[in-house]
Amino acid sequence: MTHISLPTADGTSLRNGAKYNDAMTRMAGELIEKFRVSPAGLTTGSWSLLTEILDFAVEAEQTIAEQNRKIEELESLAISDPLTGLLNRRGLEMELDHAVARNRRHAEPGLFVYIDLDNFKEINDSYGHAAGDALIRHVAHLLKGSIRQTDYAGRLGGDEFGLLLSHCDSKQFSAAHLLYIRRRLEKSPLEFEGLTLRAGASFGIARITPDSNREDILNQADEQMYFDKRARRRAKEDLSQIMAVGAMAE
Repeated sequence: MTHISLPTADGTSLRNGAKYNDAMTRMAGELIEKFRVSPAGLTTGSWSLLTEILDFAVEAEQTIAEQNRKIEELESLAISDPLTGLLNRRGLEMELDHAVARNRRHAEPGLFVYIDLDNFKEINDSYGHAAGDALIRHVAHLLKGSIRQTDYAGRLGGDEFGLLLSHCDSKQFSAAHLLYIRRRLEKSPLEFEGLTLRAGASFGIARITPDSNREDILNQADEQMYFDKRARRRAKEDLSQIMAVGAMAE
């Protein structure tokens, strides 16, 4: 069908007379142009046919929009941690892959930080999972508030978190920034059902380089984190021994 003769109204009347939203008016114009409606106009029957076509087209467009919205929601859920609202491991690894690609193409510097909470198992075992979950959410909130809008925070699983710091390769900056985060965690306890819960943490840092990949970066940061944890544990043990010797001397 390449030509329709509709004897009572022209295409302009169809556009102006249709009581539809903008999408329907636009589609009416597209239908008129597609089927070359003549200035002779529209009969009652042909008007009814076109309105049915428009109703169907609008319903189809709304259905597609709703399906796209649901797809976006599912994609967001697939990379979000339900407990904290941060990126989950999959989401953070995807952003890390993007950061590695940007470094290779544009030499964009970046750092990945591996964070493991200290003594979280004891808190979970002593006060229950509700307290543990509350502390995890509290730490996530503190971490999110400690980074820039261009950075990413994620929960890798359990009591482990990750930070992806973009446009950053200065050791001085990273050390100062991590010291700030560590002190913020230690000095911002969580009050939960009469309990005061504190979250110490160990940190490991890995630079993003052109020849690195995601697994190398995660492994390097993880190793550095365990080195930090052992060093801090030894420091506490040494301090305890010094205090014990001092007490005996008294």
